[in-house]
Amino acid sequence: MSTAEATELTDVLNRVKNWSPESRIVLARRILETLGAPKRPTRGLPARSVQDLIGLGAGDSPAPDDETVRRWIAEQRMEKYGS
Repeated sequence: MSTAEATELTDVLNRVKNWSPESRIVLARRILETLGAPKRPTRGLPARSVQDLIGLGAGDSPAPDDETVRRWIAEQRMEKYGS
């Protein structure tokens, strides 16, 4: 922030400090509305297309059949709840 901007900001703050809280809130909201939607932070990951992501979690072995999945679920329930 430049010195001129800091001076201008101080001037604005001095002008509004005696306003009612409601009026200052309205001003703050209007100022925030001028900023537009905030940008979502990026995580530094490269952008990838859907085509790049298809099969991302696929392993080298074939998918388990329904009976195998049922058995895994039953085993997990036995470990968690017993009986």
